Amino acid sequence: MAYQGGLQGIEFRLAPQNGDAPSGEIVYELRRRADAPEILATGALPTDRVTGQALRIDFRPQSAARLQDYFISLQFRGNGGYDILTGPASAYPNGAAYLDGKPLEAQLSFRLLHEPLLAALGVTELFGQWLLYGAAAAALLVLPGLALLLSLPHASRASLGKLDMAFLAPSLSVGIYPLFIMFTGLLGSHLGPLYAWISVGLSILALAPRLWRIRQLAVARFRSRWKWPSLHQVILAGVIALIVFSRLWPIRALEAPMWRDSYQHSVLTQLLLERGGLFNDWKPYADMLSLTYHIGFHSVSAAFGWLTGQSGSQSVLWMGQFLNIAAVLVLYPVARKMTRSPWVGTIAVAFAGLVSVHPGFYLNWGRYTQLAGQVVLPGLIWLIWTTIEYSRERPAWRNLAVLVGLAGLAWAGLALSHYRILILAVVFMAVTIPTGILLLKLNRKGILALGAGSVLGVALFLPWFAHSTSGMLTSAAADLISTPASQASDFVLSYNGGADSFAFFPGAFRLGFALLCGLALIKRNRYVASALIWMLALVAVTNPQSFGLGGAGMITNFALAIFNYIPVSLVIGVGSADLVDSSARVQWKPLRVGVRVVALCCVFALAILGFRDRLSDIRPEQYSILLRPDKRAAEWIRRNTATDSKFLVSSYPIYDGSLISGSDGGWWLPLVAVRATTQPPINYSMERLPEADYLAKAAALPMRVRRDGLTVEVMSELKSRGITHVFIGQSHNGGDYMLVPKALEIDSRLSLVYRQDRVWVFELKP
Repeated sequence: MAYQGGLQGIEFRLAPQNGDAPSGEIVYELRRRADAPEILATGALPTDRVTGQALRIDFRPQSAARLQDYFISLQFRGNGGYDILTGPASAYPNGAAYLDGKPLEAQLSFRLLHEPLLAALGVTELFGQWLLYGAAAAALLVLPGLALLLSLPHASRASLGKLDMAFLAPSLSVGIYPLFIMFTGLLGSHLGPLYAWISVGLSILALAPRLWRIRQLAVARFRSRWKWPSLHQVILAGVIALIVFSRLWPIRALEAPMWRDSYQHSVLTQLLLERGGLFNDWKPYADMLSLTYHIGFHSVSAAFGWLTGQSGSQSVLWMGQFLNIAAVLVLYPVARKMTRSPWVGTIAVAFAGLVSVHPGFYLNWGRYTQLAGQVVLPGLIWLIWTTIEYSRERPAWRNLAVLVGLAGLAWAGLALSHYRILILAVVFMAVTIPTGILLLKLNRKGILALGAGSVLGVALFLPWFAHSTSGMLTSAAADLISTPASQASDFVLSYNGGADSFAFFPGAFRLGFALLCGLALIKRNRYVASALIWMLALVAVTNPQSFGLGGAGMITNFALAIFNYIPVSLVIGVGSADLVDSSARVQWKPLRVGVRVVALCCVFALAILGFRDRLSDIRPEQYSILLRPDKRAAEWIRRNTATDSKFLVSSYPIYDGSLISGSDGGWWLPLVAVRATTQPPINYSMERLPEADYLAKAAALPMRVRRDGLTVEVMSELKSRGITHVFIGQSHNGGDYMLVPKALEIDSRLSLVYRQDRVWVFELKP
């Protein structure tokens, strides 16, 4: 597969057989696929074209379109011969080496060459796609929240600039879609695309008069005076551009979102799209009979799919990355709330988006629901702190009620996005009340407003909580909480891991963080003190077993470690900005300006270095499950198998054997081929199931196959369960794997009906 357009050559690595110099010619043919009748390019090269170990084949440039499939065959005619150098089968995800028309468990050593202009056209098309989808995501994530923020009393948003409001808006928007879908769905209505269009349309109507007035003022100011952007604004724009590129470039060639959680997210989103809203049964993709999983992220992804026409899996992939951007940018207004320095937001955003491993790394894991919660949480923090500030001015209750309403929306949106992040927010509130009284001058009116916002959030979430009791999620959580520390299993304690909140930060950083904390505390920054107390409280809540309490595993230290970029980035931003602002006391202006210029250039330099690392963090070769050859096989399956076919697919035990997870592209067959498999999404343990022993049966079959192979008894069970085929995907790796294709190939009870690249499909004989 050519990532870029304009393929015009391929360079192979090969070596003479037996050390002798061959003589003759190498004939090549380029096609779209192995069996394609059309030959795109052909020719014969004399052996003297082999330079060292390199053979370069040039042909006329191909299509400017990106992500095109090709199949090239090489044949030697003459005396002697060549060995084409190969690498491991897992080294390349989108094809395989072939010998005499049969795929091998190996990859050729090759390099693709592109015609620059056509490649540039392909990249231009890619950037156009970014703009189109970015506009759709901005409409969904910015407009509703912005309309709500503009309803705030002017005094409570007086310190908010235009960027602050734009970056804060997604925190409120994320909660609108699941609440809209939940309330209408529980009442029996399914509005489909109207969920997106009504939300965006009403937002535009609410914003139009204000935007028109702002436009008139902006035009008048522009005509009266033109101001060049400041260095700070230029640096911020550059940082945001790097963050956007680092989130969107890595997904340009992904067939689907990566790793285990992504499959359940894709199925849930696809069902929302198809059913037009809430649903109970997961057919035709799984046998589950309830929906109690948090639907915040999936609702926003479905809204994106309704606007753009994308499938569930592509909506998950794109919206996941747009939320990854939003989760970083939302720190800007929160950091500016902590100190009035103009630099603080830029530094916090640069650190979270480019220096910190997380949240950028979430793409590898498909950890999108936690990410959605982390978009909402900073906005909720801003609302809590703003309520405390505003209540000190003795406002009228009707003005304070707007803050209460937005806080209630944020609480409910957070609860519908991720239950664990909700617990972290509750801890923040529990810490804020006493520390707010001591540090932030929290008064009685502020306490009542904070309490009212929380109660409103509970009221909005209560229908979903009642609905969620139909599944097994609430009972599983209750079991965790009620299990005493002395009775917690070794797996739970091990899974919770060690209490290291800075596990993903290097040692040198920890020292710098401590120094910046000290500086902020010396300057009596009350918000930093509150944030640090919150961080300590989170460590305690995450490790209840240390205090002899139950609930170990509700929030793992791993989940906390990948969440901590939020408070850490805020504190880093405040401390660093204080250092920069200390130059304001220097009397000599050139030195004062020079210090600030150097500081901001250092920030941008660190951002560029981090940008390179963030791109290298994304590892599709390690975390991708559905690959291009799997999708080709799925298309064949759709055309050549009965609709009631059922596939045995590879899977393996996770979480101490309590669940079974799919391990290659066969897991995705229900979505990409509409064929049943033996492996449901891994959230099957949380939902109501068709049989009382479903959990045990789901685990038993793959464990038997892994342990015993396809014995007579196992084959009999496969047929009794209606299994007609066996699928082995592109990413299979031998070793610790349930199905070994070479062993199945010689099994007389199976027929090999499809084999391309590293994908095998067998049919069970009657």
